[in-house]
Amino acid sequence: MSAQQQPTGPNFPNTGQAVSAGYALTQTEDGTGGFVAHFEKRLAGEDSKGRFANLRAVGTGKTAALAKQNALDNLNAQRALRYGAGTDDNSGSFDPEFTHVPDLT
Repeated sequence: MSAQQQPTGPNFPNTGQAVSAGYALTQTEDGTGGFVAHFEKRLAGEDSKGRFANLRAVGTGKTAALAKQNALDNLNAQRALRYGAGTDDNSGSFDPEFTHVPDLT
């Protein structure tokens, strides 16, 4: 998926699909017996000057699996805001038939 394409849905159901979509997954121990997981992807062409931005999601947990799941949940939340299920439409979905018209009265 290129940086210009929108996802087909709000959530990656598992970490494998996030990695397949180009997100790098890094996991480390936090030094206190817990774990930290990061998903990160460089999004090129974010502005007319060709600069880029990183989409990064972090999760922590007492187990590596929990940290990874928390990072995936955070990534899905960020993608939902970025690609359509955001605070402006308040629909919670990617329904292409939904059109939000703000009340300006």
